[in-house]
Amino acid sequence: MNERLPDSNYDALHHFISESSWDGQAVMDEVARRVQATLGEVTGEQGLLLDECGWEKAGSKGQQERGGGPPVHRASG
Repeated sequence: MNERLPDSNYDALHHFISESSWDGQAVMDEVARRVQATLGEVTGEQGLLLDECGWEKAGSKGQQERGGGPPVHRASG
């Protein structure tokens, strides 16, 4: 999120997500409701495939192959 929100503060976002008193299940239920409504408009067989292929790893190729450092992802495309 920090990469997507201009002028954001990583520590503040981390605190908001991990320490705020919000109902994570309610958020997931709302996302599921919206996905189901969207897929409901599709005729025939339906499915939803999620993968992280659109995320590039940071660092050099050699670091990625050796597993050097923590994974850092950036959106691509």
